Order: sequence, then structure tokens, then C-alpha cells
Amino acid sequence: ALRKESYVKTLKNYYSKVNFELSFTKFPQSPRRDYAMQWTDIDKDLLSSFKFLNNIKNKSFYNDGIELINAQNLQDLDKMAVAFEFIKSKFNWNGYNAVYMRDNLRKAYLDGEGNSADINLTLVSFMDKLGFAAYPVILSTRANGKVLLNQPSITNFNYVIAMVRHDGKEYLMDATDPGSEINILPIKCLNGQGRIIDKNLPGWIDLENRIGSKIQTVYQLKMDEDLVFNGKARYNHLQYAAFNKRKTLSKYSNNDDYIKELQENNEGLVINEFTIANQDKIGKNVTETLDITIEDQIEDAGDLVYFNPLLIQTRKSSPFKLDDRQYPVEFNHPFLYYDSFQIEIPEGYAIESLPKSFMVNLPDKSGTYKFNINAVGNKISVLSVFNIKRAVYFAEEYKALKEFYNLIITKQNEKVVLKYFDKVLSISILLNSQYLNI
Repeated sequence: ALRKESYVKTLKNYYSKVNFELSFTKFPQSPRRDYAMQWTDIDKDLLSSFKFLNNIKNKSFYNDGIELINAQNLQDLDKMAVAFEFIKSKFNWNGYNAVYMRDNLRKAYLDGEGNSADINLTLVSFMDKLGFAAYPVILSTRANGKVLLNQPSITNFNYVIAMVRHDGKEYLMDATDPGSEINILPIKCLNGQGRIIDKNLPGWIDLENRIGSKIQTVYQLKMDEDLVFNGKARYNHLQYAAFNKRKTLSKYSNNDDYIKELQENNEGLVINEFTIANQDKIGKNVTETLDITIEDQIEDAGDLVYFNPLLIQTRKSSPFKLDDRQYPVEFNHPFLYYDSFQIEIPEGYAIESLPKSFMVNLPDKSGTYKFNINAVGNKISVLSVFNIKRAVYFAEEYKALKEFYNLIITKQNEKVVLKYFDKVLSISILLNSQYLNI
């Protein structure tokens, strides 16, 4: 039986099944008609389809938009970005995935509403009109399952996006999602490979591993005599992290609701002040700045106190608990977590011991973890860098990935130990005074 496991796009990819595709028909008094195709046959069929690509070029009904963009005298990449935002602003996606348009480009553009093909084929046409080498890319969304490259069939696909080739690079775009950016597609589109529909250069393009997610966190904290941490924190979200953060924030009617859940999800965190930058500025990093208090993170054991140096950033457990795995591990995208702490210790405490610095890599170096910690005077500096460079790890790589995670969890849960030397000094003075009969 199939087991539900973490980091699987869809179990549909792993069902045992037999697919049948009609090869040909031959009826009396009629010629044979072939249906089984090669990928080149699918390319030709789509290129000749009116509802897909026919007459996509040389449209004049959006000349006003073309002239508006050309009048800005932008560099090519800036012009591409402005054109992408222009088409996003013109359309509302109706929620339907499709490879074919419902009607035609003119109607879709003037209506300002449509399925994924209506919107993204208009984007292809618009980019072409601006002078870019633009092409449709058909794909299968995650929920629809992956495309089997050895089984040519148009029925495997349910979505289309736009691609521009410029100066030897490919730029992928999906204008159905207001929060998407160039090469930052909605997560549902990150699914194996897409088929480029072009009569001259057809082929496949990787939809994954193009852009990752980066989160940089910086904490400046002071520990007080009540064993509470106070200070500042900054969370900087880049690339897919910015895309995902905007998605998260859009679910809340106001920042207060978001802050409440952030506190509930991080035990001991109290947010005293909160500001956010670039929440609505697509293409910019999303930065959260907080004035915080962190409570209930220190274990008091008399003369000694213990705490995890990564505090609320500590990973408590691994998502990989099974001894073996039947399917690949499929992350949404590569990712990088960069966590930096500066922690000031109050007077009366001395550092008894620190965890040791540590580094570990996956065998192919596609996963790396670095933990550095040191102390100068009464200040502890901690740096944790966790990087996964691939979106997919195969089942035979699972044990190495699981052990990699376990080593990270073990290291992150080691403690800083502080000694309260005022108590020790007081007892020592008392004992000495008794011994000397003072």
C-alpha cells in the first residue's frame, strides 16, 4: 500500500496503473487515421491550433500598451519586467487551468479575464510584439501529476506559461498570479519539465532548481536577570521566500492577526513592535523588523542555566522519521536559511561551556550545514547556515538525507551553559568566614 510521506508532490505519480492511448482507426471505405504521436507531432498540432497559437502574432488591439512601454526607453530586462507586470494588471484569472484558449486573443485581452491559456498566451503575444523571442511552454501542474517523457501525449498537460529567450538565457513567466515574478512561478508549476512549443527550437525546459528560497534572520538580544531575552530581530525574505511570505500575509486581514499567529507558533515569543517593508512591491525582498521579548527558553538549575543558542530558530525534530522511503523527497525548491545571533549575557554570569562549531555535507555537497559559535567577553555570537541546493532527492538518497537532518537537529539542540558566579562567590565568602570564625 502507498504510504503518505512528507515532501511528495502528489501520490498520483506513484500509483501502479496502465494507460491506454488510441493508436489509429481504420474504418471501411475510409483511410487509416493515426492518433499515436511523437513529441514533434504534438508540437505541430499545437502550432496549428487556432485556440492555442495560430495568429498569435501581429495583433494590433493592444498597441496602446506596446507604445506606452516602448515610450519609457527601458533596457531589455527592465522592459520585459514592465511588460510582465502590465499583462498581470490587465487580467483576472478565473481559476481554471488550461492549455487551450477559450476563444481568441482579442476577446481575452479586452475582457481582461480568462483561464491560464487566455492569459499566458496573450503574454507570449505581447512579448513577441515588443520584439522578444517569446514562446509558450506547456506543463502539468503538481496536482495533475508529472509528464512521462517516454509517453508522448497532449492529455498529460493541463497548463501553459510564457517563456522569453534573451541573450542565451530563458525567462519563465506566469501572469495568472499577481505575486509571481520572472522565473518565480507559482509552486503548482514547479513540476519536472515543460515542453517548449516552437517550430524551430522545440524541446524541454527544467521547471525546478531555477530559483531558490532564501531567509536571512538576524537577532540582537540581551539576556536579563529574569532569564528573558529582549532586543531586535530582522527577517529578510528573498526570491521564493519573498513570494511565499506575500502569500502568507495575504491570508490575514491585518498585521495584528499575523503577529498573533506568529507568536502562537513560536513558544515564548512576544512581539512588542512590528514593521514590514516591500509587502506589496513585487520583485523586492520582504523584510520584517521586530522589537521582541523571548521568554521560557532558559532552564534554571541553581548555579547553572541552559539554553539553545538558536532559541526560537531551533529545529526540534526531523521531518524524516521512516527507516526507508518509497518515493523521492520533493522539496518545493532549493532553500537557504541563514540565522545570526548576537546575545549579550548580564553581569553575574560566566560562560561555563558552549557547543562546538560544526560542519556537515551530503555526499554530493548538494546539502550543507555550518554552525559557528564563539564568545568574546559577555557576548555570544552564533551563525547557522542550512543550504539545500536541489529540489528533488531520489529514494536511494533518502538515508543520507535523513542522517544529514538528524545531525543538524542534534547540533541545534545542544546547550549553552552559563554559571551564576555571584551565588558561588557568596557561598565561598560565607564558608570562609565560618572557617575563620569571623
